[in-house]
Amino acid sequence: MAIQRSSRLDQVHREFYGYSDRKNFYRLDRNEDPTGWDEEIFGKLLKNISTYDFSAYSDSNVLIEKISKWTHLSEENIYITAGADGAIKNIFEIYLDPKDSVLMQEPCWPMYWVYGNIYQANLIKQPYENNFIFDIDAFIDKIETQKPRIVILANPNMPTGTMISFEDLSNIAESCKKNDSLLIIDEAYHLFSSFSAMNLIKKFDNLIIVRTFSKAFGLAGLRIGYCLANKHIIEDLMLVRPIADANNIAMRTACFALDNIKYIEKRINDFNAGRDYLYTEFCKNEIPTLKSEGNFLLIGCKSMEKAKKALEQLQEKKYLLKGPYSSFPLTNYIRVTVGPLELMKRFWNESIDIIKESCT
Repeated sequence: MAIQRSSRLDQVHREFYGYSDRKNFYRLDRNEDPTGWDEEIFGKLLKNISTYDFSAYSDSNVLIEKISKWTHLSEENIYITAGADGAIKNIFEIYLDPKDSVLMQEPCWPMYWVYGNIYQANLIKQPYENNFIFDIDAFIDKIETQKPRIVILANPNMPTGTMISFEDLSNIAESCKKNDSLLIIDEAYHLFSSFSAMNLIKKFDNLIIVRTFSKAFGLAGLRIGYCLANKHIIEDLMLVRPIADANNIAMRTACFALDNIKYIEKRINDFNAGRDYLYTEFCKNEIPTLKSEGNFLLIGCKSMEKAKKALEQLQEKKYLLKGPYSSFPLTNYIRVTVGPLELMKRFWNESIDIIKESCT
């Protein structure tokens, strides 16, 4: 008789897609840094890493200290994790009991409902409406009437790239506090956006902000992230802490990135310039798109067939894009990860005819 898996996984359905054989392409498909750090800065990083960093266990104290100085929050408000997804899994593990409710956006990052199903939660979704409008009043009404154990929002959201205003986030946090709900704000893309909700940490003891070094810092391959919250929540998170918060090379590299934050900020500005250039060209050429505060843009194709054909033609030109999406409001959309301005100009010049054809 075969060993049976836990019944907790009965509602978990996953599809896995390979990450291999992308080295010779422009990787505009997974919201990674498509170009990577330049050789000079990477060479400086390598000089800062020794065989000790590979062979020895290490704690996260140095990284926590650097994040504290960068964010101007106390060290007791910071918890290091193996990527943002590791943080969210830990939070769900700590605060969810079977049949508790989790309220989220729809569409959202799929791992929210994966982890929700693993921990047997009742998943409540607030869908975007036509034109990607998110009804804040209806969302707050769900908090007040259904009293979810956890409310999770991505800001900016992925895959829409849209933002919820600081005022609306504050109102959501207030409603969550009144109804004993834990609020998680996923800020994976916050450095590409116009603001952060970080200052709400000082006002709300029911708030966790989750961040990652994968996107703006360009360290997706190292799986390093962190949480910001009041010290009592951080103490809860420590209950499920593994032997080490994250791997030593990842933490050393994150420290190096924070020591070279001016370089990171320069690259972010270049990426945002590339995003804004591409958005302007889309609008000028009447390409259906959406203003984004992430490191990606959506392209609305006329049909699923045209979307798939565009992806195939772009791949022939060595550009990998994401999609097509099949569910509302993203039906027939494809997604392009943005990169430096120079790369985005090259991409547009080489893909303009393909993209315009896919949208007509």
